[in-house]
Amino acid sequence: MPEKELKKYSYIKKPLAKNGWYALFTTLFALLLFGADIYISVRAGGQAPMLAGALGISSMLFSVMAVIFAAFGLKEPETAHLLSYISIGIDVFMLILWAGIIVLGAL
Repeated sequence: MPEKELKKYSYIKKPLAKNGWYALFTTLFALLLFGADIYISVRAGGQAPMLAGALGISSMLFSVMAVIFAAFGLKEPETAHLLSYISIGIDVFMLILWAGIIVLGAL
C-alpha cells in the first residue's frame, strides 16, 4: 500500500490580505492628491483656486475609503494584515493633518 504524500504547509508565510492591497493603493492615491493639493496651495501663495479644495476633499474621502478597505482586510482569515496596518497608520495620520489644516484655515 503506497504511503500518502503529505502536503507541506507553511505556518510562517501567509498570503497578504486582498483588501489590504486595495487599501494600500487607495492610500497611495490619497497621498498623491494630498501632495498635489499642498503644492498648488503653496504655489498660489495661500490663495488657492477651487481645484485645491476639490483635491483636498477627494484626498480626505480616499483616506476614509482606504481605512474601510483596511478594516475589511483585517477581517480576512488566514492572511497577513501588514498592508492593512500600514494603510490605517498612514491614513489616520493624513486625516489628522487634514483636520489641523482645516482648523488652522478657519482661524
